[in-house]
Amino acid sequence: MSGLEHRGTAALETARLRLRRFAPADAADCFASYKGDEETYRLLSESASTRAEVDAWLASADAAYAAPDTYYWAIERREDGRIVGEVFVDDYGERNRWCELDWIVGRAFRDRGYASEAAGAAMAYLFETGFHRVQAKCAAENAASERVMQKLGMKREGVLRGAFRGKDGRYRDVTVYAALAPEERRGAVTLRHFTRGDIPALRAELWRDASEDELLRMIADWNTLTHDGKYFEMFAVVRGGAVAGTASLYEHTASTVSLGAEIFESERGKGCAFEALQLLMAHAREKGFRIAQDQVRADNAASIRLHEKLGFETDGYVYRNQKGREVVLYWKAL
Repeated sequence: MSGLEHRGTAALETARLRLRRFAPADAADCFASYKGDEETYRLLSESASTRAEVDAWLASADAAYAAPDTYYWAIERREDGRIVGEVFVDDYGERNRWCELDWIVGRAFRDRGYASEAAGAAMAYLFETGFHRVQAKCAAENAASERVMQKLGMKREGVLRGAFRGKDGRYRDVTVYAALAPEERRGAVTLRHFTRGDIPALRAELWRDASEDELLRMIADWNTLTHDGKYFEMFAVVRGGAVAGTASLYEHTASTVSLGAEIFESERGKGCAFEALQLLMAHAREKGFRIAQDQVRADNAASIRLHEKLGFETDGYVYRNQKGREVVLYWKAL
């Protein structure tokens, strides 16, 4: 097998972020955003840095980037140019074409989906480069990082017992996740946030008359994770590396979430909706919701069968929703 043709740290863009190479001029921003914060590094193997250490680290950036097997991105927010964190390849194996992906996002910028958005773009680039497997690890108690891995479509592979010695001297278990290149997991359905690269699929399947700028603004709005002051999360349903539909969660009450999936017509009948709704329910459960609900059109026999297969319940009452359609409410305890 021939070796990988490394492409290095190429500039990448998502709806809200730019992934680019670090430069010495980033020192003040990096230090203020995350590098100087001890709490950010509490469950990581690295430690917080002094400003002088950040300056020295970035002074060596150009030399590091000269190597084509360096994959180390600054996560820059498009709206204001602020550095909010970093995503990088920590280790890799040439022969078996695997790599380990890591990310760090400053505390002030968490719970906004930046980590999954940045890591998702980096992972797609690494697969395009030729890596067969991308893995990630975190301390077992690092629930936030584990949620990012799940959003990326990675599968939980196990636990390394006592593999990480924390800064307090205590040994912690480490959870391992991994994803295989899309052609190696064809048929598997995953969820991720939308990016600029999904605009052609959205235009072809749902919004044929929308301009690129309009769709880009729509994606940016989705990725804020809020709507009308409540939690809202929109996902791309991905099958075999291609977008097969949309899926969403919307906070109804503190304990109840509305969910739904719309599969593109060309992808229906392949089990995408079933798998997408299962993933949505698992994500909702992790977010702390206890009940999932969905409106199903009264004349949609396929969707009714799907919800019954997933264990949803209904009282059978038919009513008209805001769009004037006759619907039935289904619900399920999470």
